[in-house]
Amino acid sequence: MKKFITIIMCVILMFSFAACGNGEDSSSPTGTSASSPDQSSSSGGTVSSTRSEDYVSLWNTDLIKNETVMLQEDETGWISGGLLFEPTEIIEVKNYDLTVSFDASDYEMNGRYMERTKNSKMPYMSYKIVSCSDLSGTNLSSLGGLVFTETKEIASYLINVTYKYDASKYGFSFRPENKSETLSNFQRKMREKRDVKLFLYGDSIGAGCHASSVLDYNPHMPIWGKAVANELSTHYGTKVDFYNGSMGGWTSGDGAKNIAQRISVVPYDAPDIAIIEFGMNDGSAKVSANTYAGNIKTIISTIRESAPDCDIVLISTIKANPLGSQDKKLTGSYHDENVKICEEYERCVTVNMTALCDELYSKKDGLDLLANNINHPNDFLVRCFVMNILDVIEG
Repeated sequence: MKKFITIIMCVILMFSFAACGNGEDSSSPTGTSASSPDQSSSSGGTVSSTRSEDYVSLWNTDLIKNETVMLQEDETGWISGGLLFEPTEIIEVKNYDLTVSFDASDYEMNGRYMERTKNSKMPYMSYKIVSCSDLSGTNLSSLGGLVFTETKEIASYLINVTYKYDASKYGFSFRPENKSETLSNFQRKMREKRDVKLFLYGDSIGAGCHASSVLDYNPHMPIWGKAVANELSTHYGTKVDFYNGSMGGWTSGDGAKNIAQRISVVPYDAPDIAIIEFGMNDGSAKVSANTYAGNIKTIISTIRESAPDCDIVLISTIKANPLGSQDKKLTGSYHDENVKICEEYERCVTVNMTALCDELYSKKDGLDLLANNINHPNDFLVRCFVMNILDVIEG
């Protein structure tokens, strides 16, 4: 009986992953141009020395910008939420869409925990909603015992906290490795300020569910693939065309079966760089690590049949909510396969979102990071994707 329930849950999860609103992410490949308005695309252009403030890597600064926190009520009525680090200075606290600021009187700090005061105006999620004991009056539902939505409603309970912390005392154990030299074709074209075509291929996470731009509400954070293209364009002062072939609900097997059709949206003898992001649905469907690896190799080989000079970036997936039923050990094993694949193929690197996700989950709940509370990143985790990718491919 237990095995049957697990199978049913996987089917439900796979179905739910396909839905992500009416945004730009969805069922067909899209091509958009990301060119910097203040950088020359000619050989005489300059290169920006700084990254946009939204994407300055968390592990390289003592300033955490707009960390999402879900203030949750427990069974005793205590309402609190955890930050990554104990702050030395709270700079700003806002609601999720960044339209409302909150005062110091709205909260008290207890170490790294923010506690909501009695008369606070800050949003919070009541115990009856967190526990799914009473969801009446909401547009939320329960999925596997977790509060769930494909709308913006869970995100609407979040707050954004910008603060400083003592980096000499605390910090991230996670550190991405700069692998830009491995992506030699891509780097050469960027330095020469040639137009570059970036192709993203993955599941609903690659499609952009639940970035605020996809759900069409403030602050309209672009999906992480498009943000990477925008940042590269600004940094190198050239044009980066972005094409997204991702599809919600797909496993790596679906990706392998459909890559020839999905890559056709990119002009002939392109892309110049391809980001491949699968694994979330594989983990839920219990796809073996060996099968996953075979599918990823098929995708790479097919891309390079039409674009032999294409450099490859593999994303080792985040994991679903730790309180959910997904086999997290299996999902985590896909990173090891990505590492092996990179040893087999030249000009191929992996971005380890699995390890970063594990560190975030060690201090944060799924409600803090996942806008549907199952597997779709909210804007903060979207930004973490961008930070990690840029650190790997451009340093």
